[in-house]
Amino acid sequence: MKLPVTDELDLTTFSSIKPTNYNLSLFNLEFGGKWGYSGLVKIDAKVSEAAEEVVINAKELEIQSAEVFSGDGNCMCTP
Repeated sequence: MKLPVTDELDLTTFSSIKPTNYNLSLFNLEFGGKWGYSGLVKIDAKVSEAAEEVVINAKELEIQSAEVFSGDGNCMCTP
């Protein structure tokens, strides 16, 4: 599934959701003419109030999937 990517950022999202840690893994690195890679990122965040959406800066990235988990590990949604 390809998720929509936008160059417009909702700055109100950033006031209620603050990243606290990034855990990044890259694999399937392709060097040369067609440069690319696959990867996985886990973003821990402090949420001060409920939000309808979370905006991730993903310019020039193709996001294959995304999941949101609560602090107790329960999956909150999968687009």
